[in-house]
Parts: sequence; C-alpha cells; structure tokens
Amino acid sequence: MSPGNPNRPRPRRSRDVERAEPVGRLPGTRVEGDRIAALLGVKPVLAGAVLEQPLKAIRSPRILHLATHGFFLEDQHIAPGTGWRDLGVTASVDRLANSRFESPMLRSGLLLVGFNTWRNGGEAPAEAEDGMLTAEDVTGMDLLDTELVVLSACETGLGQVHVGEGVFGLRRAFAVAGARTLVMSLWKVPDEQTQELMVDF
Repeated sequence: MSPGNPNRPRPRRSRDVERAEPVGRLPGTRVEGDRIAALLGVKPVLAGAVLEQPLKAIRSPRILHLATHGFFLEDQHIAPGTGWRDLGVTASVDRLANSRFESPMLRSGLLLVGFNTWRNGGEAPAEAEDGMLTAEDVTGMDLLDTELVVLSACETGLGQVHVGEGVFGLRRAFAVAGARTLVMSLWKVPDEQTQELMVDF
C-alpha cells in the first residue's frame, strides 16, 4: 500500500521514492530565504507555505530561488533477460512488459512541505500533494519570462544521459519550462555554507 490517503489522486512518481528515508530540516534555508528576499525586495515563501500546488502555479517570476532538499535516484539495475514477472510485477500490457526503466524525469526533483508526512503515511494538506516537485512537474510550469532559477539544493544538476538526446533531469525540465539561466549543484552541499554562498552570489 502506498503512503498517504488512498482516495486522493496519485501523482506520477518514481517507484523508488516510497522507499526513501525521511529528510531533516535545513535551518540555513530559512536564513537564506530571508536574506535573499531582503536583497531582492520581495516577500519570501518560507517553511509551511512552500507547497507543491502553489509553486507549480507561479507564472514567470523574474528570479526563482528554491532552497530545499534535492534528489536524483539512479534507475534500478535489472539483469538482462529479467521480466516483470521475475520482479513480482504482473504486466498485462505489452508496452509495460517491454519497458524496463521509468522516466528519469520522475527520478529527480525537489522535496517540499508534506514529503515526510506523505512518506510516513500521514495526511498532508491537499496543496502539498506528495511534497515532491519532480522534473516532470517542472516541465508543466510557466517560466517563459524567468531570467534566473537558483536551485540551492544537493545534486540538482544530476540526471540520466540519453545518447543523442542529452541529460534528462531538473536541468532539462527548467529549460523546457522556459527558464533562461540556471544555477545548480552536481554535489551534496552543506546547509550553512550553502546559505552563505547563495547570499554572496
């Protein structure tokens, strides 16, 4: 059984996310949000207000700065010749039976309010959805007039390489959504030092 309310529509997500560990708070992100908002002369969206539905509904802010947890999940390695039935999955549709890997756009994203609640089987606010803004979600956002997106989170620049097509992940998703410039990380980054770097930037 999936975590969360079984009667609520299930957003598309990676099959591996349900096995993810809960994430801890990042105290530096609040400091980062307050300081950067003051520099830009805007009101920050902080703590319990960082909800998936309102974030997906924003329309082309000039600068979008997101400070949170990022994730990139490597696809599961399936031995050649292994079928869905060998993995304990019954697939009656040929398309499913021939598809070994899920979209890498579901395997990368940002964690928001409600993720831990959803992951632990609790009931998050409806606007929180599952607390995961996946790369696939980002492709549906309207960022056509957004000059800069800063993803102040771990491993946001990672993705899955498809020969002849490039890297699939948050980088591609924000470009498809219309963002002109992106600042991302290929590594895990420490909370306190990241907020200092981002404020200086």
